[in-house]
Amino acid sequence: KEISLLKKEIHDFKIAAKNQATFGKNSQALIDSVKKNKQEQRQGEGRGQYILRSIALHYEVCCGVIYMKNEETQQFDLAGQFALTDDPKYTSINEQDGIAGLAISSGKVQNWTDIPDDYISISSGLGQTKSLQLYVLPLKKNGNVEAVIEVACFGKLVLADIWSDIDNLLLNE
Repeated sequence: KEISLLKKEIHDFKIAAKNQATFGKNSQALIDSVKKNKQEQRQGEGRGQYILRSIALHYEVCCGVIYMKNEETQQFDLAGQFALTDDPKYTSINEQDGIAGLAISSGKVQNWTDIPDDYISISSGLGQTKSLQLYVLPLKKNGNVEAVIEVACFGKLVLADIWSDIDNLLLNE
């Protein structure tokens, strides 16, 4: 029994090392933190909010929202938000609703750099900017989109390049 446990630990270590080499340090840290969800999730914090907070912790995102699929209505309901100055425009969306809907229906990452000036702006004590990139990241489980994350960043979000390799790990853990 001890030998089989040791073999499993070695196997898990090899997978983690391979993932870190493939995904990079931040992505592996994101995967690890979502795996430890039960210990790190704050009291009263839903799974969607936790996933979004984990992404914000490991990547340079300015703000974001996450919508998770409601199995009863087949709509995607607001499940979390990060660093927004106003309430999100929508509390639920479907695959006909804008950029997020495009990510839901296609199952592919959407990246928008030509964002209208009145869409979103980020401000802090140092100033304000409208020069952002918008990423919409679909989360799939068993090939089906189960959630969609929309985040704004100042520059390129490296996470988007490897998203299709790790998105299923976030919901399946």
